[in-house]
Amino acid sequence: MKLCIFTNHFYPEDFKVNDIAFELEKKGHDVTVITAVPDYPQGKFFDGYGWFRRSREDVNGCHVIRLPIIPRSKGGAKRLVLQYLSYYISSFVFTFFHKFFYRYDAVFVHLTSPFFIGLAATHLKRRQKIPMVFWMLDLWPESITAAAGILNPLIIKPLTKQVQKVYDNCDAILIGSKGFEKSICEKGDYKDKCIYFPNWCESAELPEDVEKYKSVEPFAGNIGEAQNLDCVIDVAVEIQKTHPSVKFIFLGDGRAREHLVQKSADNGSLGKTVFFPGRFPIESMPYFMSRASVLLVSLKDELIFNLTVPSKVPRKVGSCDAQRRRCRFD
Repeated sequence: MKLCIFTNHFYPEDFKVNDIAFELEKKGHDVTVITAVPDYPQGKFFDGYGWFRRSREDVNGCHVIRLPIIPRSKGGAKRLVLQYLSYYISSFVFTFFHKFFYRYDAVFVHLTSPFFIGLAATHLKRRQKIPMVFWMLDLWPESITAAAGILNPLIIKPLTKQVQKVYDNCDAILIGSKGFEKSICEKGDYKDKCIYFPNWCESAELPEDVEKYKSVEPFAGNIGEAQNLDCVIDVAVEIQKTHPSVKFIFLGDGRAREHLVQKSADNGSLGKTVFFPGRFPIESMPYFMSRASVLLVSLKDELIFNLTVPSKVPRKVGSCDAQRRRCRFD
């Protein structure tokens, strides 16, 4: 089959859609990936990439088309909105012309944020009359309500209409969390389209050491606003008073990392308790996790995040069923 994958992020960015694209290609399908210039999570284009540099390339047999965006940089909500809009415009304009020259058998959409990429995919699906599968990893418009605090009905209502339009055109909606189904079905009769599609764990072997990975493409664990790690730093302050041997290791990078590093530095007592070693490749994660006493997944106490299972939390970890326990820092 000739398959078109729409995704906001693709290799060398670290997302599970990479696994899907590469596996489909291995099975003999002709895979084209329409994505953006890689800039996640640091907010700047990866080395060797730009608006007009490596806009088309083959990666593990997949044809990759990279569209221009405004990088998010280290700016706030306004810069993020500009990035979202730039990708919406570039993806829609590109797809409008692309559909005349390339014929596909199906469309697959990997949705993180923003939702707008679904509109370009819907346009291609309708014009070529082909099935579309939507992989939901982020609920809209709930995401911008929770993350950006946008509650204005003049913004939320039109967004909801666009979301419903995309759902109407989906042939299947893959959900990584069963909690997503309620939100999706509140927008229309989509229950029969929803398919539970849980995360999987990477097949990395446990290395003897992590030194050899320092020159490999880094692991992009996100340290952002949604993770609400300020409260974890506050907890670390209290714990070190009675249990100074407990260490907090924050792997990854993101918009909130610089603020958290500074917050830890401002509290001198955390110098031997809290560490930010940076980013490491996915292959090194078993090395770190096998040596941890506790693995903590932190998200804001918002409805959407209570329904979300982050992509790096598989249903099964290794050969053991993961026992998940929710905790709340008061």
